[in-house]
Amino acid sequence: MNNMNTKSIHLILFVVLIALIACDNRIIERAASDYFPFKDSRWWVYYNGQDTVYIEVLDPDTTLGQETMTVSFGGDIKHWIKSDAAIEEYVEILYYHTGIAYPVIQDFFVRNELPLVNGYVFSDSIVDSIMISGITVKADFSFESRVVGFQYQDDYDADIYHISYQMVKTLDSPDTTVINAMTWEEYYAPGVGIVRFVDSTGDYSLIDYHID
Repeated sequence: MNNMNTKSIHLILFVVLIALIACDNRIIERAASDYFPFKDSRWWVYYNGQDTVYIEVLDPDTTLGQETMTVSFGGDIKHWIKSDAAIEEYVEILYYHTGIAYPVIQDFFVRNELPLVNGYVFSDSIVDSIMISGITVKADFSFESRVVGFQYQDDYDADIYHISYQMVKTLDSPDTTVINAMTWEEYYAPGVGIVRFVDSTGDYSLIDYHID
């Protein structure tokens, strides 16, 4: 009887060990994979049942003295810096006075820390102000990204990361306060990039893409 119990325990421990090793391998695989394969001339097409949206990587640019990737999200141009540690994005908040645009905030914030880690929450913020014609104009920028989870999908034979984002831009002057808040979600596959995104205009799924 004792022999049977010992063998059962050993079998259970062996199964648990194999499961842990498999789990660890998936963790290593995710950490080593490129979920942000954004390079020149690559593009992605998405459809929500009614409208089509294109994401395209355009020619590199120089922003605040740094070389950046130019990424068009349906015509909305974003400037990114990609490193092993993070994806950084350029943000500016402008104040218009007598027909002139005055930058109150011009800086880079961390959009995603890399590698992606399940359950991780990251936030970044920028606060600045300027004087124009004797008045003080203040701007506040806040951003949060949350790795909601991941799920294996047969279509990509990989774990797909689900990330939620929240961005708030506030411009405060003596005569008015303007607040622009956005929330959206993105789903990433290794070697492919964004395979789905959900924003205020709908739920878009990847239908075509070109990666050299």
